[in-house]
Amino acid sequence: MVDPIFVIMQTAFREQLFDVLGGIDEKYKVLVLGERVKQRLDLVCDSHALLDRRCANVQLLTANRQPERYLDVVYIVETCSLSYGCIQADFSAKSRRYQNAHVLLLKTLHFSQSELDQFQHKMASYIKTLKFVPLNFYPLEKQLFTFGDLDANLLLYDDELKLRNQKLSLVAEQLGNVCEVMHMRPYVRYLPSTMCKALAQLVSERFTAASETESMRSSPISTSSLDSEFRPTLLIIDRTADISAVLRHDLGFQALALDELSFDAPEVLNHIELNGTEGCLQESDETWTGLRHKHIVSVTEYLTTRIKELKQQNPHFADPSTEATVSDVRNMLAALPKFVKERDAASLSLDIAMACMEAIEKGNLKQLCEFEQTAVLNSLPMNSEEIDNPNLSLEGLLADSLVQILAKAPLQAKLRALCIYVLHRGGLCPQDWERLMAHSHLSQSDVDICLGLQCLGIPMIRPVGTQPRVMKTIASEEPEQPLLYARIRPAVYNLAERAVKEGLPDEFPYAGERPSKTEEAVNLASSLRNPRQRATWARSVAKKPEKPPQSRTSLIVFVLGGVTAAESASIYKLSDKEAQQILIGGDDLVTPAKYLDFLRKMKLSREELGLDVDKNTAVPKHLYEQSAHPRNQSVPAISHQGTPVPRKQSVPVVSRQNELIRAGPAYPNKNSNANGNLNGNLNGNLSGNQNGSLNSNLNASSKYGSYGAPNELVKRPQEKQNVAAQVNLEEPKKEEKSTYKKLKGAFKLKR
Repeated sequence: MVDPIFVIMQTAFREQLFDVLGGIDEKYKVLVLGERVKQRLDLVCDSHALLDRRCANVQLLTANRQPERYLDVVYIVETCSLSYGCIQADFSAKSRRYQNAHVLLLKTLHFSQSELDQFQHKMASYIKTLKFVPLNFYPLEKQLFTFGDLDANLLLYDDELKLRNQKLSLVAEQLGNVCEVMHMRPYVRYLPSTMCKALAQLVSERFTAASETESMRSSPISTSSLDSEFRPTLLIIDRTADISAVLRHDLGFQALALDELSFDAPEVLNHIELNGTEGCLQESDETWTGLRHKHIVSVTEYLTTRIKELKQQNPHFADPSTEATVSDVRNMLAALPKFVKERDAASLSLDIAMACMEAIEKGNLKQLCEFEQTAVLNSLPMNSEEIDNPNLSLEGLLADSLVQILAKAPLQAKLRALCIYVLHRGGLCPQDWERLMAHSHLSQSDVDICLGLQCLGIPMIRPVGTQPRVMKTIASEEPEQPLLYARIRPAVYNLAERAVKEGLPDEFPYAGERPSKTEEAVNLASSLRNPRQRATWARSVAKKPEKPPQSRTSLIVFVLGGVTAAESASIYKLSDKEAQQILIGGDDLVTPAKYLDFLRKMKLSREELGLDVDKNTAVPKHLYEQSAHPRNQSVPAISHQGTPVPRKQSVPVVSRQNELIRAGPAYPNKNSNANGNLNGNLNGNLSGNQNGSLNSNLNASSKYGSYGAPNELVKRPQEKQNVAAQVNLEEPKKEEKSTYKKLKGAFKLKR
């Protein structure tokens, strides 16, 4: 159970969304979402929660939507030409769908202020709200967020694209969104690299600009956490801090499933199909959240025991042949929903675990994990006495293992093992690369994938005659007794632990504002204090109305280039150990397959990459098709220039009914029943007006009399004037008019 003082990221995101929707209008409206925006919202709430926020309907932007011209529409879309075009199509002359528009925007890489200004000018007659909202990230888990950018590394490290500055500016904007949603403005520190320094400066400038404006002074982003003196730290690092983390195998449940079963996020959190089993892996699934960061061996043992317990606790469900009494049936029906929920959750997790165990045996992951961990840690495993050739040195053992892997393993495993070995050696000379290609039957394109790590500044080719050097890494070995093939503690864990306990060293400089010595001492003392412990005197004080909970986040770690599931699991472990909320995020939840694909694309041209920036953004043709007008709706005509044509004011229904009553004597309705219900139709052609027609349906409840007039008008004629005043009707003139003239004046019929 999460301590209430810790605000779950998904909860904060959901509350921010509801605040945005609640601040627009109290009327019912239609909610239209972009495809990527809908993915974000599906992580935090379902459609029923949105419908409870006065949303009459929730639809996709590019879907074929029916017109609802009597309602306003709220768009939550990204800033791109596709979004602008779809919105303009909804208000075109032929297919007007809504009354007015509230446009909420999320910045993208291809954001253009001039394009936005042009769109605003064209839609000025219809837009009532146009603003940016801080929802531009994916809250995947309670302490994990990403930006869902699959092309992040290409944009950052491919010099030919020339999109690095735009990407860094967008990341700074998105990090600002995360801090605003979590109600904090942290100090910014960074790993001493060119990329991290540039991003840290952009983030710091954004915080400074936000604090200087009057509107942002009252914004939650300018406030700190629970204590007014405490401010968390945002630590920005990149993949060079622990490049092997995206290449090595990890036997954690979530990491193994994402790696070996080709699951993807965030789609895997919403729907999953495996061996005929379907289900959802969400934060509400306690079985999944409790097991996803555990070792696969512990997971299988727990799930097997849990399935047996369910069978023992519910024998009638497990064995249909068991005789059951009436009392047993009653208890079975009462326990059925809970049993089905627990059974499905345990069965889905068990199916995933069994598939992972099968992948371990089939792919010989034990040998791979042992090789990778030995190369990264530069030390022999604990069971080194069981090695076939104990006289071999560490380098000889690694070379021997690499030869076996390159001879038998699949291509992806070969490339991962080769990259890790080259990182361990500090690069290989050209002759060694040629020997490896000949022995492992790797093509030049395969070797180019490994050489792609040079774009991160990592030496992969060593000049001839130079001595190999072991690459230094911030990752370390687990000091406690590790589980099977789980020796490595990620570099992210070591950095976060030092930041929380004793503070980061001076090698990690500040960007922009930095705390004083007193503030550093206060921050360190606050981070060391356990927020779950309260003073004894505080428990006896009368409970006051609590304010909305704010986050007690001591550290945010952002990995530029993507974060792995193993790094996320280590942060959860540290957070539980230190009783501190530590957030971790990255451009994407990256897997080894994704990272190798990035390295492969480094040799491709921009036309061959197929970036999201370059994808076709044509507006669907069905949005321009003329839709049938809903019945009994008065829709304003739209000119081709985009300006509404003034429409004539229509008389309210209640006024029409009372005008008919006062215009002349009413006639009894032949279809009225004994209960006094009136369902009558008045059809008349008015002479003197060729196109004039009168069609009116009068529906009255039992309180109406047989003539269709309210009881107050029928029983108490002396109160007619007061009733007429209440419905805003004009007093009848003294001069007599014919019934035809009164009807014509009341309905203002068109010619």
